[in-house]
Amino acid sequence: MLIIAEKNLARRYWANLIDYFIIFSVSIGYIYIVGKPDYEGIYRVSGAPALLMPFLWFLYFPVAEAIFHQTLGKAAFNLIIISKDGEYASFGQCFLKRITDPLELAFWGIPAVVAITKTEQRTRLGDIFAGTLTVSSTSICKYCKSELTLTAKEALKQKFKCPECGELNEKYLMANTKTND
Repeated sequence: MLIIAEKNLARRYWANLIDYFIIFSVSIGYIYIVGKPDYEGIYRVSGAPALLMPFLWFLYFPVAEAIFHQTLGKAAFNLIIISKDGEYASFGQCFLKRITDPLELAFWGIPAVVAITKTEQRTRLGDIFAGTLTVSSTSICKYCKSELTLTAKEALKQKFKCPECGELNEKYLMANTKTND
């Protein structure tokens, strides 16, 4: 069974927008606080202090995704990062997933959009490279209508036993996604 996250695309877009707004805002603030203006009045950070910005990116993206399985933007939209094998993504996968960020950002996200529109599972280049998926972490039981938070395996396999009513839900429709067999 294949999860096609057509409606997740909008949530993924907004989640990424939030994430990059956070990381760029922190970076700009850091440059103005720590940086020194050059002869043209442009603030610059150089030397050892300049290493903090890539370190912040590293903490915010690969480390947060490995520990919490999501960033703040993804958490706002109930999205998680999972491995294609149905487990939570490892730190190595989360790091590999972010290797393509400079390429995607340098071309204003166009490589990511092309990959998302051309791949069956609607994944960006980093996800293809790392073997990961960004999926909804919530669903609604089709029997008792309880809203539930899913594990990585449940989200990937599209099968879960509702803890409220005890019914097995198969081929469920994840919140804001559709399935394609």
